[in-house]
Amino acid sequence: MHTIEDLRQALAEETADLTTRLTVADVRAAANRRRMRTVAVACAAALVPLVSAGTVVALGPGTPSPAPTAAYRPSTVVPWYPDPSLPPGAGRNLSLGQISPQENLEVWYQDAMNGVMAGLHNQQTRQMRLLEFDGRVPKDGEFGVVTELELPGGKALDFGLYGGNGRHFRLTVDGDDTQVDSLDLPDVPGVSVFFIRRDRPLVGSTDAIFTAFDADGRGAGGTRQIERSRGVTLGATLLGDWIRTGLTLADGGELVFWFDGDQRSATLHAGSDDRKGTVTELRTLLDLRQPPDLDGFFQGYNRFELAGGDRVVVGVYAGDAARVEMRANGDRPAPSHGSAEWTAYPRVRVLWATGIDRPFAVARDRDGRTLATADFPPATSIVVSPAPSR
Repeated sequence: MHTIEDLRQALAEETADLTTRLTVADVRAAANRRRMRTVAVACAAALVPLVSAGTVVALGPGTPSPAPTAAYRPSTVVPWYPDPSLPPGAGRNLSLGQISPQENLEVWYQDAMNGVMAGLHNQQTRQMRLLEFDGRVPKDGEFGVVTELELPGGKALDFGLYGGNGRHFRLTVDGDDTQVDSLDLPDVPGVSVFFIRRDRPLVGSTDAIFTAFDADGRGAGGTRQIERSRGVTLGATLLGDWIRTGLTLADGGELVFWFDGDQRSATLHAGSDDRKGTVTELRTLLDLRQPPDLDGFFQGYNRFELAGGDRVVVGVYAGDAARVEMRANGDRPAPSHGSAEWTAYPRVRVLWATGIDRPFAVARDRDGRTLATADFPPATSIVVSPAPSR
């Protein structure tokens, strides 16, 4: 599954020099280039890490090195809302209920190319946080992929699409049946949206099935395909310490990183600290799950515009290396570089370097032997340019 950030980033890259409009589906292949993969010495393998945040452990020449400690706590964090960059949808929004004090879960039909989309609609700011959701319109009598949204307190809301109206839906878990609510999707004849709140998640259960029944009680299809949404983590809390880089962004703030999440997953964020107690989030960089069981670098990196016209490239590593370093392509030293480990999970590190366009990363043990390398393809980057402060 791709996060909405993956798809948006891939869409931006694929349309940089184009005037025609592409769909989310059109860039799924490009998004594959952005997914997390490790590049180890002997082979490549997928990584799925989890939680907490960091301490600077290695700094190259010329890189500022403020001490990131647990005492550093901004008083305000301004969240980043990704710009959907989509035209108004053809259909009306259908609310599936309130999932936080300010936000409702809504689905709507976007258009023939993008299908059905889902998001969290803030009733105060009117902004929409898009969810990762497989919104392909199902054929008659077929289920779409069920999406599970984790709620605070370990609860969950599961929802999906079905090809057909006038059906009744049932969820069976461990032999227990529960009626499932459903509504007709506005402006799309023959499509239903079914949804149910639960006290615990369904993802990971081997005995959960959604079933549809017609008016006479006859079975009309079923599905066990349930996937967790990676777009938004509700009820997220800060995990570990903030990571400070000492680098000044184009807007005059300091580049900082932090992790938040819950017991199952965490998200790595990048932001600009105005040094007055407010951090403005620039974007989310990575969604991680536990437990991490393999070593290597995550494929894909981000670039941020710094003051003075320079850029910093940022990557992520997981493993037991004594030293990790972001270098220039061709294994050449960068003018300055640094890395930081999570305080609560030091096997996972954020690393960065300035003065280079395409990075090459290396991890070494205490004896200097190479454990893993990563030669990042150019297409796996995205540039973030904070607006200069006025």
